[in-house]
Amino acid sequence: MRRIFISHPYSDIPRLRKQQVDHICRSLSGVVLPISPLHLFSFEKDDSKREEILEVCYDLIDICDEFYIFEYNQLSKGQMNEVYYANKSDIWIEFLNPPKKCVQMENEWYKYSR
Repeated sequence: MRRIFISHPYSDIPRLRKQQVDHICRSLSGVVLPISPLHLFSFEKDDSKREEILEVCYDLIDICDEFYIFEYNQLSKGQMNEVYYANKSDIWIEFLNPPKKCVQMENEWYKYSR
């Protein structure tokens, strides 16, 4: 089964971003094996471990067959580091628009958060 690294923003809207990645991973599950660092580290509230977490992300990228990066308005700093590493490691990179359901979730969040 192909392993796909899922690069997705998180820190700007953590709760919503986790729901979006849940949806993405569920939709890919069974077809590929989604590897989501967001699911591994979303419990970390302290940015002091950021570099160590990025090192683990790089290790995960190394074991993946492909790298999917989901872009909303702009890439997060973490995503920029991940895509740079994936590119340097010669892993297939797909820049993807978020699934329609994720866009709807974000629109609802903005609508009700104001």
